[in-house]
Parts: sequence; C-alpha cells; structure tokens
Amino acid sequence: MLTKRLTKMTTLPLLLTCSVGILLTGCGEEEVAPVVQAAAPQAPPPPPPPSLTPISDLMAQYNIDQRVVLEERFAPDTTDAARVAVLQFFDSFARADAGGLRTVMHPQDQEELDVLTSDARFDDAVADIEEIEIRCGFTPNGDEAVVAILKMTDSYQPQLWEFIADESSAAEFTSGPSPIDVMDNLSGDNWVSAWYRLLDEELAIAMELDQEVEVPQRDLTNDEGSPSTGSGGRSPSGPGRGRTPGRGPKIDPPSHDPSMPGG
Repeated sequence: MLTKRLTKMTTLPLLLTCSVGILLTGCGEEEVAPVVQAAAPQAPPPPPPPSLTPISDLMAQYNIDQRVVLEERFAPDTTDAARVAVLQFFDSFARADAGGLRTVMHPQDQEELDVLTSDARFDDAVADIEEIEIRCGFTPNGDEAVVAILKMTDSYQPQLWEFIADESSAAEFTSGPSPIDVMDNLSGDNWVSAWYRLLDEELAIAMELDQEVEVPQRDLTNDEGSPSTGSGGRSPSGPGRGRTPGRGPKIDPPSHDPSMPGG
C-alpha cells in the first residue's frame, strides 16, 4: 500500500509539470505565431466629372447671338471656359465683331484678319450669315478643336479651328487647313474627326502623285533604221512628276444639309 501511494505521489507532480509545459510550450514544441496578411491598399476613387453649365444657360448668361447653334451633345465636355470661349468666338462672327475675334486669334490669323478688315472684305464676308452650326471634338494629337459651318444666304463656308481655353489664361484660336470639297464629304456626327480623316486621305493622294515614276527604256541599237546614239543607243528619258491637287477658291453649297442625320 505504501509503495502504491508513493507511486501516485510521484506521478502526480510529473503530470502537473507536463500539463504546465503543454500550456507554456506545447510539451516541447515551439509555438508558431500566426501570419497576418496585410490588407491590399485600395485605389483612390476616380475624380468626379467636371461640373458643366448647360449651353442654353451660357448663351443666356453671355448674350450669345441666336444664330450660333451649339447642341449640348456637341459642346466641349472639358470645362466651362472652353464652352464660353467657343460661344463667344462665333458670336463675334455673327455680329461682325472683328475686334472681338482679333483678341483671341493666333498672331498669324490676326494678320490675315487685319488684311480683310482694311478693305471691308470682312464685313462683306459675314454680312449675310444666317446660322453658324458648331460641333466640337479633339484633334489626333488630343487638342480641342471645333468645326463650324457658316450658312450664308447662297453658300456654306466650313471652318476648322484648334483652340486652347482654360480658367487661367485667355483663349486662343488657330485656323486649320481645309480639305478639298469638304462640304461634299463631311459626314457623321464627329465633324472634327471626319475633317482630319479627309486631310489624311488628301495627303496620301498627294504623296502618291508626287512619287517619281521610272519611264521604261528600250535598246534601239538592233532596230532596223534606227540611228544609234552616243550613249549606247538608249533613248533619252527622265523621271516624270505628278502635281499636288490644288485648292479651289470657294466651296460650293453642298447637295445635302450636313446638319441632317447621316449628313
């Protein structure tokens, strides 16, 4: 009996020691700390779209001539400054305000305007404007641009202007080149994109016509009755060059109304 009691008394401390060891060290095994995954940083929310004033409100606010037509879907979608600049620029055309135009024109365009105003040609050119239809967009380089069609009493005058307009500085408009017969070929809703497409097509044709063409040569030394030449009997020849298409002085009215769908 004594031996059994001693055995139980000896075993009990060992069990207690092992139990404590399990709690502290896992009975000889090191405790592994859990790996905490860091949360991935969230992307910042996109900036809110610019707050734009409707074109109808801007026309009333800045007293724009009603002959200036700019639908909301074709207006600049960048800033109010761009919208106001476009409206005021073509308002100056409608009102024959050469001074207002000059203040926002590129220097080279200012010089051309000065020539027109010096002999009253500018007043004659804008005297019979009935409507100015405007559509805005972007150039292939990402610059803002506007195509305007000045509907006169007996003709249509298309124009393209690239422009810069922001809140920190005055706007500036620079005239762009016009494709041949642009009124007959301008189509779709995006007039700016279509305008530059026509320019690219015209440039491609001009470059093709301007390439040097080799004229075939024939050896005439064995032909009966043909005189031999001092250069071995080959007939003289030279490269021919094509001409770049010219630009007409005036674009005739189109056979369709470009403001109609699919025009």
